[in-house]
Amino acid sequence: MRLGDNVRMRTLTHVFTVAWALFAPSVALSQYDAASKREEAAIRAVQDGAKFREPLRTVPIPSMSDSVVFLATRGLTSPIGAKVPTITFYRVEPASYQIDSGKVVGVALDLNVDRWLVAVALDDGATYLLQGSHDPVKAFNQLISDQLHLDVEDDERALHVFFLFWQASHGDLRSLVSDELRLESVAAEDFRSRFSAKTSVSAYREWVNRFPMNLRRKLAPPIVVRVMKGFEVRYFCYDSGSIYQQTLHISVNGTVAKGNSILLFHYSRD
Repeated sequence: MRLGDNVRMRTLTHVFTVAWALFAPSVALSQYDAASKREEAAIRAVQDGAKFREPLRTVPIPSMSDSVVFLATRGLTSPIGAKVPTITFYRVEPASYQIDSGKVVGVALDLNVDRWLVAVALDDGATYLLQGSHDPVKAFNQLISDQLHLDVEDDERALHVFFLFWQASHGDLRSLVSDELRLESVAAEDFRSRFSAKTSVSAYREWVNRFPMNLRRKLAPPIVVRVMKGFEVRYFCYDSGSIYQQTLHISVNGTVAKGNSILLFHYSRD
């Protein structure tokens, strides 16, 4: 490389470095402002939909956004370059304090309340209160119809829709039980949260002794069955000591409807 070319290269590099140094902070600030607006929108969705007025905070759930991208790009040779819906999911929960301009402007009276889950669409700013809404199925179907426009063609995609719906309506996947170890883990956590430290151990042992062995062997992961106009997912779930076998219908456009719910085992503390 000649001396003149070397000087020009250094000059261009210096100009690029200076330009990036000036431009990068504005990009970061813009991204921060956009994220803050989405978080505020998620909080407003809970305040308006659940009529909750105490301090709230948001926790993003990137795994759910990844699920949306997977569903939107399933079947493509490569997801690179594909146009996908940009949706951010937030867990919204009570905050101990509400801070504004460095001052405490609110204090939570009770942190032991329900949590919520909200989806915020980047393109149009629409919000969807999912977990904690009066009708999570309706809210999820509205999200699917407005933003995702899915084409559910196979069992794998149907199963991903099922898991996305379950997490959207329940906050996580913990209540789905697929085997005996999973069941006992979920039950132990539930008993610790619902009973005092003194009572929880004895109540849990009583529950274990009452639980039928044949039902333990019956537990299995969710399975997908093809039906007319879509799919049916059959699964086992746990709720406050009881076990249910349920079904969820998934249409070819990704909307869902609850099916049968059979109580297999019920437990109540005498």
